[in-house]
Amino acid sequence: MILIYFINIIDNHFQSLYIVVHQSDGEIIMTITTLDQLSIDQVAMIKKLDTLNTCYRNKLLAMGITPGCKVSIVRTAPLGDPMQITIRGFQLCLRKSEAATIQVEIED
Repeated sequence: MILIYFINIIDNHFQSLYIVVHQSDGEIIMTITTLDQLSIDQVAMIKKLDTLNTCYRNKLLAMGITPGCKVSIVRTAPLGDPMQITIRGFQLCLRKSEAATIQVEIED
């Protein structure tokens, strides 16, 4: 039996998705969330770009943010926005609102 928990995190500006999939024995199979929810040095794989704006989606793709790539958070600004990430061997800064549109699967 597989149990799936959905948690929506909503604050003043962002809505982030957090999904945890468990087996019946309690073992976590996968955890899917958005990039803005990762902790520093936590590694994840990009699963999906959730944006309705095709120009913005194309901008993310052109910067190398594509499904299947590994990403990690290097650091965030003192107020949490923007955040610096490592992807494909280079570092990039994203706004928290941009990171909230990128679904990732957390790797153990």
